[in-house]
Amino acid sequence: MRLSLFVFLPLIALTACKNSQIYDDATVLSLDGYSWFVRETNDPGIWMAGPDKGWEKKVFKVEPRFYARNIKAIEQVSGCRYEPGSAVNNNGYTLAAVQCD
Repeated sequence: MRLSLFVFLPLIALTACKNSQIYDDATVLSLDGYSWFVRETNDPGIWMAGPDKGWEKKVFKVEPRFYARNIKAIEQVSGCRYEPGSAVNNNGYTLAAVQCD
């Protein structure tokens, strides 16, 4: 499963280069005053989260709390628990596995 996360890492970088592209199948929610998108990838149980369009106009930098919000958004939308150690963070985006009970 960890290998599949690394397969999606270039996708994260590509998405970051395209002005925070939002996917048609993404859920958008608000956390701590910012908009985030969350979507399940083509790999079942792997979710992607990141800032919604327009985030780059707001003044804040990517820091550990930023990635924690991505995990929180993934858990909220998926309804499942984050699988510790599965997150891959890059340029404000997170890919992570979840465990549904």
